[in-house]
Amino acid sequence: MKIILIFLVLMIFSCDLVFIPDTSGIDTFPSNRNQVITPTDRISISFDFDIDRLTAENIFKIDSIGSSVSGIKEWSGNTMYYTPHPELAFGQRYVLSCSGEVKDSENHKYNLNIEIPFYYAASQTDLPTVLSISPAAGVHVPVTEPIIITFSKPIDSWSFKEGFSLSPNTDYDIAWDASAATVTITPEEEWTNLYTYTINLTESITDTNGLSLAADTKVTFIAESDTVNPYVVSVLPAETDWTTTPPFNTLFLTLDDIQYDNSIRIDFSEEMDHNSTKSALTISPDLNGTKLFIDSSLYPDVDYSYLVYIPANGIDMDTTYTLTLKNTAEDIFGNTLLDDYVVQFITADIPIIYLNQINSNEIALTDPNYSTTEAAAITLDDNGEYEFEFIFSQPFSSDAEKIKVQDNIDITCIFPSGASPYATSYSWSDDNLTVTIIFTGFEPAVGDNEYFYILEISGGSNGIKNNNGSYLEDDIRQLLTTNP
Repeated sequence: MKIILIFLVLMIFSCDLVFIPDTSGIDTFPSNRNQVITPTDRISISFDFDIDRLTAENIFKIDSIGSSVSGIKEWSGNTMYYTPHPELAFGQRYVLSCSGEVKDSENHKYNLNIEIPFYYAASQTDLPTVLSISPAAGVHVPVTEPIIITFSKPIDSWSFKEGFSLSPNTDYDIAWDASAATVTITPEEEWTNLYTYTINLTESITDTNGLSLAADTKVTFIAESDTVNPYVVSVLPAETDWTTTPPFNTLFLTLDDIQYDNSIRIDFSEEMDHNSTKSALTISPDLNGTKLFIDSSLYPDVDYSYLVYIPANGIDMDTTYTLTLKNTAEDIFGNTLLDDYVVQFITADIPIIYLNQINSNEIALTDPNYSTTEAAAITLDDNGEYEFEFIFSQPFSSDAEKIKVQDNIDITCIFPSGASPYATSYSWSDDNLTVTIIFTGFEPAVGDNEYFYILEISGGSNGIKNNNGSYLEDDIRQLLTTNP
């Protein structure tokens, strides 16, 4: 029985009763996914067998964004060429598909599932895009404010006239820069006061190579005429904090109550021109600060802009400051402050921080006995380490304050030249007045060979401070030497 079955199977194959279709020899152009084809390329599909042409034509198509592209199908042997009509759009994505059943000349069936996405003349990443539009969406601008649009590529100016529209209709002039990538649209007279304008840019805008804009773009802005002079609403201490929404919240104190780590926030009666307002602001004595406008372009939750002054190294206590905002500061409509705005404030008389004592198990140094000429001798432990205790007159409560103290205490080898010691551990007392630091890396004296070091505690505006504004007034230096 088994022999009979094998014989029947062989007979079936030998008589071509079973046909196994092979589609590996079918080729298309384009053949690679997301391939970019040129206008001179011919779209095609080729078969390595005698194809029933009608069955192939019935399932072959080119699609774009949900619709089929019409065209002419022509044959040369077993290759079908497809000529789209009208011509494909530059930069557009298309899909060549041939899915379904075809037959050869002997009526054998082949199931195809071919799908090749491709681009015509350029891929999506090659298309011109809108980089920026001024005015930004939703903002209020003066009635003479120009529209400035910047593209990623040089633009064909004729296509721009076709693809750009502004409503409501207003007479305007168009000017391109030398790169042909930035265009300025200026009203012949003025935009209409209190009108909402809509800028429309369509895909009919092309670059100088004929590639269409990647996507339609729409932006609205409001034109507003204003002749009212702006004025300063408030000048208050503010948190130097970017994490709040919006940042730099006011502390509702007077400037006389300002702390050394605060910023100064200035609120105005209306939107101000950033450049002229920042240039008009001075503070004396100079705090070398950063002037920063916070507005809706940075934080959408901000209804109006305000100016923040962030001191570079904090505000000195017990100091008289004068803040001046000259009348050259303008609002966005070009109106200036009527007069110079001047305010004087005196910061609190915060106690100076003193380093009351430097202790160890064998030395006790106090102000004014710190010396850079008379060395304090220290005896290292078996590991070459030494423990110092620094006792201050004012507390350091936060981790940030303590780290600043630790970073401003250092020991340097001065003779003979060699590696300097470094801290290996820190600990603070419960009252936050005393820090204990263990240093390692000293060299003990050997015979007549002595080693000298400078212990330095940094003071001044860049040195040790606490959050109350107290600071170590001057640098403190103490000469050290090691015992054998």
